[in-house]
Amino acid sequence: AEQNADIVIDITDNEADITEEGEEITYTITVTNTGNVTLENVTIVDSQTGLVVNVGTLKPGESKSVDTTYPVDQDDVDTGSVTNEATATGESPSAGDDDPTDTDEVTTLITPLPSIEMVKTADKETVSEVGEVVTYTLTVTNTGNVTKTDVTVSDPLTGYTEVIETLAPGESVVLTTEYVVTQQDLDNGEIINVATVKATTPDDTEVEDEDSESVIAEQNASIEIVKTADREDIQGIGEEVVYTLTVTNTGNVTLTDVTVTDPLTGLDVALGTLSPGETKSVETTYTVAAGDLENGITNVAVVTATTPDDEQIGDEDSITIGVSPREIIANDDDFGTYFVSYGGRLGNILDNDLLEGQRPDPDDVDFEFTE
Repeated sequence: AEQNADIVIDITDNEADITEEGEEITYTITVTNTGNVTLENVTIVDSQTGLVVNVGTLKPGESKSVDTTYPVDQDDVDTGSVTNEATATGESPSAGDDDPTDTDEVTTLITPLPSIEMVKTADKETVSEVGEVVTYTLTVTNTGNVTKTDVTVSDPLTGYTEVIETLAPGESVVLTTEYVVTQQDLDNGEIINVATVKATTPDDTEVEDEDSESVIAEQNASIEIVKTADREDIQGIGEEVVYTLTVTNTGNVTLTDVTVTDPLTGLDVALGTLSPGETKSVETTYTVAAGDLENGITNVAVVTATTPDDEQIGDEDSITIGVSPREIIANDDDFGTYFVSYGGRLGNILDNDLLEGQRPDPDDVDFEFTE
């Protein structure tokens, strides 16, 4: 009778669904005697799992199965698949070159989940001054199941860039960067900072993420006007009083449309923009009128301005100038002796007197006659 020694091996992964390192693939390996002679010392070898097993004797048509497991490593996940090969051999009755052998393989696909996460935090919630330092913490985590390479972290606001060569699944890197608060930040009312991370997956696709952090800039808008004059009192009509109006931005935000008005002098001037701490001054002149010599001069000046959020603020200041006593120089007058029966003598008794340095006007003098 003709002897036909033959063997077939079949390996399956039992429809394994693998997504991460450490999960196990259970393989079922079945070997069948497909010849017409009994096979002895039938051996199955699976180098991937380390399996070497002798299942003994197989009669024609007989099958035997064994299970073996393989724990998936990160290289497998990064590759995206695991290929396993098993070999079966048997000894035929003639024990020679016709001993049968067979090999089979199975490939288990691993689903890639290439995700990455950026989380950004700041060490303070609010700022109020130029020059304050905000420290940002950037935490980058490989939230996927494949290794990321060329992980690039960037923070355009601070000018920070960092490249991380490799980031394994589940691994995190914590980075810090600092930012110095500017006047523009205070004028804006907040600092919005966006950081990004980009990385490359094993199959050369790019993944990225970003996160933003907002720090409130406390806005304290205020303005002050101080009014001074070049004198404390007035004496006569036509005198000129020079007022100095000094405007200061006493807040922490830039003010625009700064306008100073002085109704008494008719002043209405635009000073433009005032930065925090900045001061501008203007002068305006007033000519003393007759009515001022009774009660003095009270002058009120007003400043208005617009804040970065379009609110109107203002301030006012007033100054009062009094009236000084009028200087009188009265000299005695001598008309000589005379007899009453002949009548009185006539003369200008004001010729040698002075009122504020000038010859008095009779209308400004009260006369008292005595016998």
